[in-house]
Amino acid sequence: MDKHHLIELLHKYLDGTATETERRLLEQYYNLFESEPDVLSLLTADQKNELRTSLPADIWKSIEKEEIEVRKRTTVIMWKIGLAVAAAMIMVIAKLLFWTSPLSQPAPLAAIPAIKKGNHVICLPDGTTVTLSAASSLSYSHAFTGKSNREVYLEGQAFFDVRRDSLRPFLVHAGKVNVTVLGTSFNIKASTVEDDITVTVKRGKVRVSDPEKTLGTITPRQQVIYNKQSQRASQGSVDSDSYLDWKNDDCFCDNLTMTEVTAILEERFNVSISVDAQVAGADRFTATFSRLETLDQALKSICEFNGATYKYDRQKAIVIIRRK
Repeated sequence: MDKHHLIELLHKYLDGTATETERRLLEQYYNLFESEPDVLSLLTADQKNELRTSLPADIWKSIEKEEIEVRKRTTVIMWKIGLAVAAAMIMVIAKLLFWTSPLSQPAPLAAIPAIKKGNHVICLPDGTTVTLSAASSLSYSHAFTGKSNREVYLEGQAFFDVRRDSLRPFLVHAGKVNVTVLGTSFNIKASTVEDDITVTVKRGKVRVSDPEKTLGTITPRQQVIYNKQSQRASQGSVDSDSYLDWKNDDCFCDNLTMTEVTAILEERFNVSISVDAQVAGADRFTATFSRLETLDQALKSICEFNGATYKYDRQKAIVIIRRK
């Protein structure tokens, strides 16, 4: 999480405008110590451990105490003073832990809202492609430049095809589970109404952890299931393709390139698609594919939009797309 984003969430919590997802993120903020070496260098080992274990609880305890005192007061003026004390306390903590230049501005997150039907495919600033299932949402920074991690926040189910970057790991926050990768493709199911959070790898390797420990490192056709009630995880082998069948539902491709869209069609129809450089470099566009739509129908649609034509060799399962 960005330092500025933490402070922004503290403000929103005090104002009563924080969403349930933001409240959970705020409660988990102590995970950030691992990615803030400049902060860690200012603390002793004992201080680090004390802050990890006691500080979050102290914040909520102070807020709850303040709420009780507010109910006992009889004037609006005293209520405002009490709330200001709580706000000042939290802001002092935030400044001590996450000090930044006064000229810096909070970095807002881009939010992909949930759609009721079908899947939603987007491309992140680093080139990573994300397929969100229906009723799932994703938040992420407008840009990953200058950050040590590429962090996103998922609620629901999504398939990630991560662009490799050895200098900046890709980190997905899904409830109490964090998934860290360098470049791979994997599926996360983290519904707020289900007890389990499931991580399934299709390609590459990912590390799954909670705020306390590593739950497992998994490779293709392996899966970690984390139970939110027991806070325990199990790891095993699975048929990863069976867990990705949901990706074949109706699909809304949002502001993608021809190359990114044809990659989706390659996987959906099990074909190889070659795109001419002129077509591949064309403007981004939006397209929707129905679950019942044939490959020919999908190809005709995207080619007409991009001024291209295609040739489909059905026996070899090869498609060639060229400029008209």
